[in-house]
Amino acid sequence: TTQVKTILDMVLSLPEVHLGYYLYLFSTLYFMEKERSRHMFAALGDDKDVQLKWLEKEYQRHPEFHF
Repeated sequence: TTQVKTILDMVLSLPEVHLGYYLYLFSTLYFMEKERSRHMFAALGDDKDVQLKWLEKEYQRHPEFHF
């Protein structure tokens, strides 16, 4: 969906994140399934460091979305 693409573009704009990076790969599956998390991640959009820390925490909490 357009919303997921927008979120993935936001993920790519985070420091050190690039295509193929583990947090990007995690995000491709995670944000497809977790609509509430899309909204939360987008709401943190003013601070890239906070977004990155939040995404890292979600990665730790949800190993079912790891590659």
